[in-house]
Amino acid sequence: MSALIKTNTFLDTLFYRLIAVFLCLQFVRGAAMFEFSTKSLKNLDGVHPDLKRVALRAIKISSIDFGITDGVRTQSKQLELMAEGKSFREDSNHLIQDSGYGHAIDVVAWFNGKITWQNKYYGPIVQAFASAASEEGTQLAFGHLWPNFQDSVHIELDEKYY
Repeated sequence: MSALIKTNTFLDTLFYRLIAVFLCLQFVRGAAMFEFSTKSLKNLDGVHPDLKRVALRAIKISSIDFGITDGVRTQSKQLELMAEGKSFREDSNHLIQDSGYGHAIDVVAWFNGKITWQNKYYGPIVQAFASAASEEGTQLAFGHLWPNFQDSVHIELDEKYY
């Protein structure tokens, strides 16, 4: 009987240690894996498959939750945004390109359950996109890194490659 108790104690201890290791690994690799809302997924409609694939991977590995606010735009919407000073290019990559797809998306960061426009939350999102793009072999450009105008929400396929 004594050996049986030791075996059970040993197995119980091993079981709880394995659970602890599993939980630690989940935390380290980003257990809080986020998912896109239905609205964000709809906003990816018409976006180039390479960029869509990168976005779907990026949300899984990002340390900051985010959504997709804008994908493909109409020419009239683009002109409206320009008139409001929210966009500066008439030939935006949000428009359908020669490939038949939009080549840009805009993201929004969520922090503590609320939308935030603070630039500091967009760095980790850009990092997630950069990692996902590397995994997928996709070249991106990030408005967050532009030297003359920081557009932290903007991510697009690199025009040199697409």
